Amino acid sequence: MTRLVSLPVKDGSDSIQILQEAMLTEEGLRDIARLVTVGQMALCFSHEVRNPLSVLLGYAHMMEKALPKDDPIRIQLDSITRNGMRMKEMTESILNFGRKREVTREACPVAELIQEALALVEPYFDEFKAPSVEVKIHVESPCLRITVDRWRMIHVLVNLLSNAADAMGRSRERVVSISAKPDNSVVRISVSDTGSGIEPEVARQMFVPFFTTKGEGGNGLGLYIVRRTVEDHGGAITFQTGRTGTVFSICLPLT
Repeated sequence: MTRLVSLPVKDGSDSIQILQEAMLTEEGLRDIARLVTVGQMALCFSHEVRNPLSVLLGYAHMMEKALPKDDPIRIQLDSITRNGMRMKEMTESILNFGRKREVTREACPVAELIQEALALVEPYFDEFKAPSVEVKIHVESPCLRITVDRWRMIHVLVNLLSNAADAMGRSRERVVSISAKPDNSVVRISVSDTGSGIEPEVARQMFVPFFTTKGEGGNGLGLYIVRRTVEDHGGAITFQTGRTGTVFSICLPLT
């Protein structure tokens, strides 16, 4: 039987109190310090990789231009260039995400937000072998727009997509679906997986800060931040779960 858990918009005071209490513990402080360190390392790595990567792409482009059009080596150079550009885009995304910025909202096409989020999580999907993760996308209208802080909303989608991949574990069929459609005055964006669902005792604590089922592989802040971000944008988040998988849905005001 499918279970529906609805999370309406609240003032968040209970969650804030839980977070403050968790932060006062030694374990909570260690978790936060570790996350800060990992973030700093990711930014340093992206910054250091960007320049040499540009040099490599430049040499690959020069070599490609120097070769005859029918030279088979051009195929390998084209592959180097395409994958190099993908790496460059990812490093730029990490740097943009990590920069300290004022919260700015803009009218963003939902399809673009989904594509940018997928570009960031595709390398993570590639780590899953036999079977690999299949991604299905359905956006009802390319004109769908929402007024959001672009990078905060991309973070929401990245978190939901990566969680969907994790939830499938060793499932024989690994399909992550993401869809977007208008629903009266809101846009409903849904991310689903083909995993085994969420147990009731876990579902009750899904958005509690520092609660995680991933052991050392998780920090328990992902879904808490997702919920806070959605609520900050005047939206709400719900999820449906059962034996055939889980669907997370966020509703955000239409632009």
